[in-house]
Amino acid sequence: MIVLAVGLYVTNAANRAQQEANREQQRLTAQGQITDRFTASIEQLGQPGADKVDVRLGAIYALRRIMRDSAADRPAVVEILSAFVRVHSVGGAAAPTPARTDEATGTASVRDTRVPPPVDIHAALAALGDRDSLSDRPDLTRVDLSRTDLRRIDLAGKDLGLANLEGSNLSDADLTGADLVGANLTGVELFDTELRGANLSGVDLRDVQMDRARLDHANLAGATLTEATLRFAVLTDVDLSNTDLTDADLTGADLTDTDLFGVDLLGVGLNRANLERARLLASENLRCAFVDDQTRLPAEVARPAADAHDDPECRARRARLR
Repeated sequence: MIVLAVGLYVTNAANRAQQEANREQQRLTAQGQITDRFTASIEQLGQPGADKVDVRLGAIYALRRIMRDSAADRPAVVEILSAFVRVHSVGGAAAPTPARTDEATGTASVRDTRVPPPVDIHAALAALGDRDSLSDRPDLTRVDLSRTDLRRIDLAGKDLGLANLEGSNLSDADLTGADLVGANLTGVELFDTELRGANLSGVDLRDVQMDRARLDHANLAGATLTEATLRFAVLTDVDLSNTDLTDADLTGADLTDTDLFGVDLLGVGLNRANLERARLLASENLRCAFVDDQTRLPAEVARPAADAHDDPECRARRARLR
């Protein structure tokens, strides 16, 4: 009996060792296959020319699958796709968008005639920004799209939290419902950009140009918008609570139903702006803002004097900011 028991133990141990060896071999084989796919995809992604767009698309889809299959390779894939977008986006580094606002109406007088970004750029950005098809949120802290021409790009609903978009041109882009929390938007151009329902809470947008942008139903709670330009922008039903709007230019902007409760509007330009049904603490909110006889205010809010923004109290408040 003892000999039989020892024999069974040895046999079971040998079986377990063989099973472990088989699993390790399968893991190494799978990793080798991923490495082969990775290498082939990089080679295909680097093939230039309009006649190779299908090859590049195949490479992007393969890299997207690798990002899904291998958490260890995900940061490298993100970096490669980010570099591809930066290098191959229209015009390379972001080109400035010329001012084209009719000051009387806020409408665009001359349209940019550039073609939309190529389909391979769209595909790469979709792979970077789409988290729904992944088992968890991809690490987007490595996404570097700085100084990139992204005009007219479609990023609706994409997750770009913590992305580096510094100095990029996103004019005419579609960012409807996008998540931009924690993104670096320093020096970004957002002329005519669709940002409806986007999450920009806590984002630093100081000095950013956002003329004619559509931000209705967006979340801008706690954002910094000091000296930002939002002329003729649409901000209906927007959460601006705890937002810093000091010296922002909102000339002609639509702020209907927007939450401005308790927001300091020191130096904010509101000439020709529409604030009907906006939630204001009281007329004190507007005391140090710029308004004119065309500024539309909530019925319960008294119109401040035209020179109220220059009275001693407002000057003192500004001095405290320095």
